[in-house]
Amino acid sequence: MEYVIMEGSKVMKPVRLQVSALLKYMSEGLFEKEHIMALALLTTLAGESIFLLGPPGTAKSMIARRLKMIFGQGSSFEYLMSRFSTPDEIFGPFSISKLKEQDIYERIVDDYLPAATIVFLDEIWKAGPSIQNSLLTVLNEKIYKNGRKEIALPLKGMIAASNELPAEGEGLEALWDRFLVRVVSNCISNERSFYKMLRQGTKTTMRQSIPKVMLISDERYKQWQDEMEQIEVSDEILKLITHVRMGLRKYVQNTEEADGEKFYISDRRWKKIVHLMQASAFLNGRNEIIESDVLLLFYCLWNTTEAIPVILDVVSEALFTDYIEKIEEIKKQLERMKKESVRREVPEDNVKPKIFNYFYYRVEHYKTTPCYVFSSDYRHLDRTKDRDGICYSDAQSRTHFIRLIDMDAPFSSSGQRYNIFRIKVRRGRGTLIIDGKEYPLCCSEEGNSQEEMREESSSNDKQMLDMWMRECEELKVHLVGKMADAQWTENLFVSANDRQYIKKYARQCEKRIESLLITICNQREML
Repeated sequence: MEYVIMEGSKVMKPVRLQVSALLKYMSEGLFEKEHIMALALLTTLAGESIFLLGPPGTAKSMIARRLKMIFGQGSSFEYLMSRFSTPDEIFGPFSISKLKEQDIYERIVDDYLPAATIVFLDEIWKAGPSIQNSLLTVLNEKIYKNGRKEIALPLKGMIAASNELPAEGEGLEALWDRFLVRVVSNCISNERSFYKMLRQGTKTTMRQSIPKVMLISDERYKQWQDEMEQIEVSDEILKLITHVRMGLRKYVQNTEEADGEKFYISDRRWKKIVHLMQASAFLNGRNEIIESDVLLLFYCLWNTTEAIPVILDVVSEALFTDYIEKIEEIKKQLERMKKESVRREVPEDNVKPKIFNYFYYRVEHYKTTPCYVFSSDYRHLDRTKDRDGICYSDAQSRTHFIRLIDMDAPFSSSGQRYNIFRIKVRRGRGTLIIDGKEYPLCCSEEGNSQEEMREESSSNDKQMLDMWMRECEELKVHLVGKMADAQWTENLFVSANDRQYIKKYARQCEKRIESLLITICNQREML
């Protein structure tokens, strides 16, 4: 029967409570290395290995020693590799007595790597080929062939360290690939933390030993391993992984200097990564992988330090792909709307103003009495600039007429009694623009039908724009809710730096939504 434990106002499952407490003990006296300790614990409990890249004196070996303390009957093995290291120093010397008495060629493995629970190998890339080949089997299958028999190793986790990455062309690729998690371990950067480190003394030890009840037995370790396998991997998580894979592929294709080999991730590695996510979910007290577990990809995908910023960007962007795709979809629809609006503008050749008295078009709504423009004058008008014209009225018929004039040849009334005033005229699409204001021409029934269609289309466009505005607002609210989710702060294996990367991309996504909202509002005002 599953039960929970209360911690303050939170409800915590026993496994999460135990892991959280272990991390507090193990991180005591370590500064800016808490996240590395958390990743080392996660990797070990998942049955994988971790590589620490950093200069000497950055607490790499201390992490390994403390990791050993969480296992009840645990033992550790540490060794500083050099090019002169021999297999005897790592796996144990050969037994002379067995060779003489039984003619068996076996090593004495007690107190060496094959008998250790936690192994720390410093400067691992300096090991010779014979050691490297044996380590491949140790890391991948947890077995060691000693003479004629294979030994099932008690190994829970291996931590390797170096101040450099494996050199290219020396056959170290297979061994490098075995380290699932890769972390950069630097010197302390915060001055306050640095001062605390200086004051704590020369020996960095935990003030309290880990209570025995909290230690992880072999039985519990095996049970946890089995339960990790049952953690659900949802379609949403698989989709996120696909976004990451496609993002890396796109980066390599679009970047000339990008080396595809430096971003190669094997199928075996992807499978192990998903298992690591399952371990993270289980140790956090959940029965399924969630988005915060995906941030472990920050530490599993890079092959060179130059690739780290790319990995951070690709993984972070993948978490917001759905938002970005929705934004781009609305932008494309908005562009189609703009093009459709231009297309719906009836070309001049299709506008059919109605002819009156053989020579005139009627201008609607310009004067209180009927107003006409000579059709020949209208056809000579330009759409881009105004022309000088006059509007005059016949005193007898009380009708207005519009004519073009030449500035050098003023209009003459020929003795008739007209009211005359100057105007600026320009041609529109089925309209006449007088002194900057547009007036429609009286068109045939076909023209009026087209105008009604334009008005109806404009109304539909406004409805679409309103709908997109609502979708953008909902998208923004959902984004804010996503970032307020406690999963980012409560995940034991997500650091403050990890959260900063996510916040940066969330803010970028929010700005894109706000920019799109402004564009939609501007388009609506134009209708």
